[in-house]
Amino acid sequence: MTEWMLMAAFALAAFFSGRDAESRMICFVACTTVVAGRAATVGGRVIVGHNEDDNGCPDVRHGYVPPRSFAPGAVMPAEIGHASVPQVERTLGFYWSEFKYVTKGGSSFCDSFVNEKGVLVCSNSARTENSCDPGELVDGGIGYNLRRAVAERAVSARNAVEVLTGLVSRWGYASPGRLYTVADSREAWIVQVVFGRRSWVARRVPDDEVALLPNCYTVRRLKPGDVLPPELEGRGADFDFARTFQGESKWKAPVNQGRWRNLVRIFAGVEWPDDDYPFSVKPRNKVDEALVRKALGTHFEGTEDEVPVGEDGTRHGESRFAPVCRRTTAESAVYIFGEKTCDLRVARCMGPPCLGRYETVFPLANPTVDPTVVERLERHHLPDISG
Repeated sequence: MTEWMLMAAFALAAFFSGRDAESRMICFVACTTVVAGRAATVGGRVIVGHNEDDNGCPDVRHGYVPPRSFAPGAVMPAEIGHASVPQVERTLGFYWSEFKYVTKGGSSFCDSFVNEKGVLVCSNSARTENSCDPGELVDGGIGYNLRRAVAERAVSARNAVEVLTGLVSRWGYASPGRLYTVADSREAWIVQVVFGRRSWVARRVPDDEVALLPNCYTVRRLKPGDVLPPELEGRGADFDFARTFQGESKWKAPVNQGRWRNLVRIFAGVEWPDDDYPFSVKPRNKVDEALVRKALGTHFEGTEDEVPVGEDGTRHGESRFAPVCRRTTAESAVYIFGEKTCDLRVARCMGPPCLGRYETVFPLANPTVDPTVVERLERHHLPDISG
């Protein structure tokens, strides 16, 4: 790569993400999410598994933010150069998993939330190849506050889709591309967002299937029930969302194809053509926490894609295919929804699942209110020199 191309790449990354860790490693993509519809699970309620991968050793902190009231004219603190989105009068309480670089500020695209209505939001990177026009953004667009707004406002997964797409349509999305998972106990949606204000698609996970999300757009042909912006409505049968906005070099990249192929094997027990992996599959057996944890911890053992044990004794070394469980997995979590919101159970492993163990918490059952957590939220994007 020539010097001017390198300079352009770093300039583009800095424009999009500011302090965010993604901008410091623009080729790194490895988060993985699996979403089981309620009829596909043992308990009859949605299960979401998510590995959050990141570089730079972030400080991962958890806490509960209680419901709060705001005066008219209040705005949500945003990254430098991003839109000051008006705050709502009354927000919901939520449990928060924060990724913070104490000397550089918080990540814009790593945090996950689950609120008092039982609505979860987490995400995967899905970088596009399209040229991005900053003129698509209003006041710099929205980044981190998209997920925060879902946590503070959404009363159901379906309502989360409305909150998310409404903000993107109003302000524009200020990152090259992303897959947002929003879920409650009864349904889950995947919202696949492109830079700007006019290109996104939201698809409901079928109740009897499991959606598989590496780091690429997974919606190909549009289906009845997909939610689209006006600019994409009425597209013909040949319209392909992933091909249009990302291209084959991303959704066919080994880093994505290896995980996709092996997740299909784990849940459906079948081989799938490499050039046409599905948005979701019918599992051969009912899905439970153990199976999701197995998927989040896989290095493709027992297949031709198996990552060998390296000199460090792990399967996290160089490989043609990036495993689901890898050195940069900062947090692995399985969300098991219950009959009531307070029954939500979260199994969390800090770091790669193969090297740690999952601890179970009930984050919405009589949560402890710590005022410092609220302070952290308002200062998320600022350096935390105290550590």
